[in-house]
Amino acid sequence: MQQTAERGMESVNVTFTDWEGVRHVHLDEVTRSATVAELLDEARRVMDLPIDTSYQAVLEGRQLNRMDTLEEAGVDSDVEMEIVPEVHAG
Repeated sequence: MQQTAERGMESVNVTFTDWEGVRHVHLDEVTRSATVAELLDEARRVMDLPIDTSYQAVLEGRQLNRMDTLEEAGVDSDVEMEIVPEVHAG
């Protein structure tokens, strides 16, 4: 049980690439208790992407739920994710 609690406090290193493969950002020591939304906001800010667009994190072809923590989303250290604009049908 204690091992699970300790794992939740770990930090991860994550690299984001934009959907065009032009911009990259490496975020070091992000706590696993941070939400995917918080990580996306930081990546968007560092990449200087437009703030009037919502973004989605994609890991190995799977869109991550913005409300999940990195631990809940299964984000391990040293992964590369893609940041893509959210598409709304309508």
